[in-house]
Amino acid sequence: MSASRTETLTIAGPTRLHARLWLPAAEGPRPAVVLCHGFASCLREWGDYPERLADAGYVVLAFDFSGSGESEGPATYITSASHLGDALRALETVLARPEVDGRFALVGHSLGTAAVLRALNSPQGKGAATAVLFAPPNRIRQDVGLGEWMAYAAASRIAKVVLALNGKHLMVPYRVTPKDIFIDREAAAQALSDKILATSISLNNYDYMIGEQDNSRAAATVTQPVRIIIADGETVVGNAHSRQVYDALPGTAKSWVTIADSGHSLLGDRSKQAAGDAGLAWLTAHLPVHADEAVGAATGESV
Repeated sequence: MSASRTETLTIAGPTRLHARLWLPAAEGPRPAVVLCHGFASCLREWGDYPERLADAGYVVLAFDFSGSGESEGPATYITSASHLGDALRALETVLARPEVDGRFALVGHSLGTAAVLRALNSPQGKGAATAVLFAPPNRIRQDVGLGEWMAYAAASRIAKVVLALNGKHLMVPYRVTPKDIFIDREAAAQALSDKILATSISLNNYDYMIGEQDNSRAAATVTQPVRIIIADGETVVGNAHSRQVYDALPGTAKSWVTIADSGHSLLGDRSKQAAGDAGLAWLTAHLPVHADEAVGAATGESV
């Protein structure tokens, strides 16, 4: 049983963000880890990973992006400004906690990695010790078929008119379902029951998700050590596209890990223990729980 303590928080700002904080049982200031979930998902996608990190000694903050989970905002609607802004508000919130010693790392899953990479390049996020990216896309448009892309573009133009006229978002069914992100059928069924993923999405996401989002461009100017973790059973984000993000990262302080027997979810799927271990090993090497511990060198590739 976990010895960590939890708190539910509300993060103020343009939209109020729902968040949860996990505190390690041990006393004394510790480093923080901020978790950024994927598109049309919520903080519950992390499963027991926040507890695992807190049990290892980290102060952990997971939050729902605007329009996701229990946060305010039009359902599933994100912009370039809101995606980065939400992540930075979460970071500011956890760094203000007396339990945090000022050191921190950023962790993202799927589209949440776009917020992480951009945050690493921001004045507020430059001080991150490291980052872990689970199943990062390169550009979302690479994982969308030509026909779907053209239909999305046409529908988004109509959606903009509707939004301008009556302030409402046009929604369409989300093609990604739990069975697409889990290879474990029981886990997929549980995620469906728990409503981890939204079932419909705003057409007004087109400008950011298809037009602007570019993880390789953001990765090219990152200076922190980064580990990318992908699944061998990936069907949502092309692993070759994740590799483009890895190749864009400068220098040698980076790592590529493939988790066997897992789908896109990674931390909620059949091999969640292995996926979690790979992330935690990187964090402990580059962000030791105790400030006087030496930074390690958990680099390279593993399968």
